[in-house]
Amino acid sequence: MYKQSKYNVIVPHSNIYILYNTATSAILELNEEYYTNLISNNWQRFSQDEILLLRDQGFIKFLEEDENFYQSLLRKSAICKKINGITAITILPTTECNARCAYCYENGIFRDTMQEETIDSLISFILKYISPEKKLSINWHGGEPLLEHTKITKICKALKKENIEIQSSMSSNGSLFNIEMVETALNIWHLNQIQITIDGIEDDYNLVKNYSNVDNAFNRVINNVEILLKKGINVTVRVNFEYKNIDKTFITLEWLHEKFGLYKGFGLYAHPLFQEIDKYVNDNPKDHLMFKLYLKNLEYNNRNIDNLIKWIDKPCGAILFNSFCVSPSGKLYLCQHAESSKPDENVGNLWTGPIINRTYMSWCTDQLEYEECQNCILLPCCQGGCKAAYFYEGRTPCVLYKPFYKELIKLIYENSIKECYS
Repeated sequence: MYKQSKYNVIVPHSNIYILYNTATSAILELNEEYYTNLISNNWQRFSQDEILLLRDQGFIKFLEEDENFYQSLLRKSAICKKINGITAITILPTTECNARCAYCYENGIFRDTMQEETIDSLISFILKYISPEKKLSINWHGGEPLLEHTKITKICKALKKENIEIQSSMSSNGSLFNIEMVETALNIWHLNQIQITIDGIEDDYNLVKNYSNVDNAFNRVINNVEILLKKGINVTVRVNFEYKNIDKTFITLEWLHEKFGLYKGFGLYAHPLFQEIDKYVNDNPKDHLMFKLYLKNLEYNNRNIDNLIKWIDKPCGAILFNSFCVSPSGKLYLCQHAESSKPDENVGNLWTGPIINRTYMSWCTDQLEYEECQNCILLPCCQGGCKAAYFYEGRTPCVLYKPFYKELIKLIYENSIKECYS
């Protein structure tokens, strides 16, 4: 006998019902009769072919099937998938920064820069633990990583000398690039993706960033974004905002879209600074501030709407056994936020190698931190969410679209109808 999947979402829409499953991303249109039969578990009213379709798409399960176990198995499989060696690493060449943003999560942390002997140990560590394929994805983080661009170059050249194929991404404020450095980023760092934060236009931007050593900062960063895009490096601009400055956020998004929207490699989105979701609550989901921003994100990125609510097998790379973050001092962490939030909670260092301690096991587990996640209909889309939010901020790391996810499902449905008739 069968039961409905616990991850079914049913959304009334005009004269039909949208059936969506968050564990499979499958979507169906139901009329009144099918809707009634489904919610009544009236399986004899479905044909054998219809039952097979519902089973295949994940909408119905056998009574004995444990969907909680299956989601746990997905997380466990993701954790162990790359256990034969390191394929990705985050490196902080420095925690120094030339910007002085008031909201930065690294405010107050110990400022440090990677020394030459640490770089040598980093190369040795990578050579020892890299996967047999010798392919490595590097995420350069900070601080502002470009403050130590010569050290980034040294690391990349040393890895190339050892026949390691690298691909780089970076989080940066983008202020320190010049033409020569962009060429180096392209040809030596093999940089193909960079995220740059732009929190306002001109004076607003300069006020937020409060640079210590950059003149005419806004124009310089905008110019650098254009140089990067013209060189074929993908640039994602993130616009951070607080509730009090939301009107300026929409203006900033529009300005940036007008400036760079025609570039193929350009991405743009807005995100609340501290994820204070309660501030954005509205009785009508369509009037929800974050929903309006989601619509803008869709408009400006022209991305696939079907990926709005998509199942995943892990919350982030920090839960993987062989994905590390290296601090400037050579300590190993599983999450880049640990360096600033809990610097003593490392999982070894470049000299000892990884240590399977309590911190390591608290991250690399399929267990959910919040019991309420177990019965959440959106669990397949976040798998428990950001563990740093729980460990370091003590908050439930719910997806930002939770208050209006049914409105997003309507968008997915309407887009699928358009594709059917296009």
